[in-house]
Amino acid sequence: MRQTLIPGRFRQANAGQLFLGAYHCTADQRELIGYVCGTLSPSETLTHQSMSDHVPSSTTVCIHSVCVSESHRRTKVGLPLLKEYISRLEIARMNGESYERVLLITHEHLRSFYEQSGFEWMGRSSIVHGSQPWYEMRRILGRVSDSHLLEPSIPSQSQPQGPEITRSLWEALQRSPSARPVGRVFTGFPGGILELTEPHSTKQGTLVNKLDIVCPRTGCGSVILKRGVGEWVERESVQVSRTFPTKFLFDKRP
Repeated sequence: MRQTLIPGRFRQANAGQLFLGAYHCTADQRELIGYVCGTLSPSETLTHQSMSDHVPSSTTVCIHSVCVSESHRRTKVGLPLLKEYISRLEIARMNGESYERVLLITHEHLRSFYEQSGFEWMGRSSIVHGSQPWYEMRRILGRVSDSHLLEPSIPSQSQPQGPEITRSLWEALQRSPSARPVGRVFTGFPGGILELTEPHSTKQGTLVNKLDIVCPRTGCGSVILKRGVGEWVERESVQVSRTFPTKFLFDKRP
């Protein structure tokens, strides 16, 4: 039996934290050109029921829509928007949210689009909506896709293969993907650079990073720059030509 899925206004009012918009910004206005929205469910698979309810504090994020306005399609807005959405879910998860997985249903011809964002193909869905069949896709949060590619082979003691791997490095490489840290993007710090830097311990007037800088790839968390290593250098502002390509901003506000 077909059921009516949750309308957009309900999702915005009750699951606003799961709404992310892409805006076309100009000097005097901004225009919503795309959005991703979802709800929460305790179910580990998508059904008419899980797509028709919103259960706060649940572990599954059910994506209802990944939309881009017709005027901005084929301008490479959709994929960055979806990746940003997943990145924010990862950050929220590290900050205490209960999110464990992201589920969605799609038609077969969009399979490759979602696979580029780390979703895996789960097969045909039980949901019936319209004449075309729907297929479920899943993204597990807190792990690296194809993590087996990152697992080093244990070096043979009888066959030296370059410098010896230290114990701390080996333990870091062997660490479970779910235990690897997820960083926060620069825009996630309200204080901006003032919140990210601190005075150098010996160089007067020099600011250094007071947090580790990690790989931005979702689920990786490898440390690129340790705390206190990078010096903040402020250069003269540069006048940007008005012909510079239009910038797209991501924002939670509908």
